[in-house]
Amino acid sequence: MKLRVILFLLASTYGYLFSQEFQTTFYLVNDHGSKDSVTIGYDPAAADGIDPAFGEVDLSDLLMENFELRTGQVNNEQLIYFDDLEHPSLDTLSQYLGKREIIPKNCLSHIPVSNQAGFLATINLFIKTESYPVSVKWNKEAFNNACLSMSFITDWPIATWWDIPCCNPLDFGEVLLEEKDSITLYYHSGINLTDQQGDTITMLTILLNDEFGTATNDLQKSNGPKIFPNPSNGSFSIPDDWRLLKLSNSMGSRVDYTIDDFTIHTSFTGIIFITLRKKSEILVLKHVNNVR
Repeated sequence: MKLRVILFLLASTYGYLFSQEFQTTFYLVNDHGSKDSVTIGYDPAAADGIDPAFGEVDLSDLLMENFELRTGQVNNEQLIYFDDLEHPSLDTLSQYLGKREIIPKNCLSHIPVSNQAGFLATINLFIKTESYPVSVKWNKEAFNNACLSMSFITDWPIATWWDIPCCNPLDFGEVLLEEKDSITLYYHSGINLTDQQGDTITMLTILLNDEFGTATNDLQKSNGPKIFPNPSNGSFSIPDDWRLLKLSNSMGSRVDYTIDDFTIHTSFTGIIFITLRKKSEILVLKHVNNVR
């Protein structure tokens, strides 16, 4: 009887350790066929930091191998004000590094994370390699649902999306995770961090975003609605089969506007996020408005 109870407790613990609302694996392959991987995901019970209950282990004190992939988070608020965006230190920006990263989030809703500039559900990939090209692969079907349909991977650091020029040349910009199953790095992407040994670490950012999420650049589906013109000079049109719900800026605050039929007029200058609705479908598109 005691053995049966022990086995039940072990099974229950194992189920709790390695089950959460969502998880998936990203695979790294270099030109020599060497491989590595990390697992990411989200769960409302996760914390902002290392979660032993979800199998997370901090490997920050262990030097990265010559070819290795790790995951974790960086302090985006600190990154915004970093003096040298091209080559900051990995141990300065990263909270921790590991092979698993489960962040606090629900399906179709976000949970505020203290250092992530509000509700942005970001996870970072850190890549160390001595040879290129390097392929980052994933299962795109895992993102083909309402909870994750606007999730993407990018070599453009999240803190620099809106107003800070950074990190040219970019290899691939931003890619919807449900539309592709891999990206290829030919040299470097985005911010090049340095580790304790002074070696270069490439940082990529993943945003786990649902169908209500904010799109950036050309992240609207390839066959989806378009804003015209984009960029604009104070006026732009939305598709006539969509209804405008709101305009907001990069911090989530509402932007004032007037509307004439399907033409929007606003004096706000900068990046505008346009929330549209058609029946039960809601879409957020990014727009650049340059008022002269």
